[in-house]
Amino acid sequence: MRGSRSPYGDTVGARIRARGLSIERVALPTEAATRDLAAVVAASTADVLFLDYFIPERTLRAMYQAADGVLANSEK
Repeated sequence: MRGSRSPYGDTVGARIRARGLSIERVALPTEAATRDLAAVVAASTADVLFLDYFIPERTLRAMYQAADGVLANSEK
């Protein structure tokens, strides 16, 4: 899950947990490399990752190709 700081982000998180899924918030520095995110993903046991930081387009494309599903809200 890519983050939203709006109150609705909390609603989505509550709905995820209500369905028995675990969620982990990931906040990496803006300059984090794709390999940094890959390390976090590999180490996580959560069902859903809430990515709460800017993600470069190149990393997004790689994630979309590898993911089972994506729920994205950039609030642009």
